[in-house]
Amino acid sequence: MYKLMIVDDELLMRVGIRSMLNWEEYNFYVVGEAGNGKEALSLALEVMPDLIITDIKMPIMDGLQLIQEASCVLKTCKYVILSNFDEFHYVKEALKLGASDYLIKSEITESSLIDLLSIVGQKLQSEHVHPTNTPSITQDYSKSLRYLKDSFLPRHCKRIH
Repeated sequence: MYKLMIVDDELLMRVGIRSMLNWEEYNFYVVGEAGNGKEALSLALEVMPDLIITDIKMPIMDGLQLIQEASCVLKTCKYVILSNFDEFHYVKEALKLGASDYLIKSEITESSLIDLLSIVGQKLQSEHVHPTNTPSITQDYSKSLRYLKDSFLPRHCKRIH
């Protein structure tokens, strides 16, 4: 199973997306939700998701900044943008930053999510990202998060607070 996070400042949108599918049937499970990019970044560093579905426009930290900062740490994570019709210039920027796809909020359906999961699942599989039910490297929690960030983040990535 692959880990999924849903990020949107609108609670009803998060609940709607989460309840639209039985995610496990499509080899994904929801490991967390966040209402803004900063909260999502913090959670993502803990749960290490394989896919983040994120709104573009949010308070505190928007989806573009979330993708930019998270991709410095989450090298294999895929990102899907949620947007409104009038935000397409943001979608273009997100795609440049490495987003895999986008969904128009008003057009999200069960079938569009299933299609999306199929595409993202194939990308994850082809990149040899191991599903979360396989053994993984044991994380060393004895080192502080700050030490890990300073040691492993490329110099061009912004510092994560």
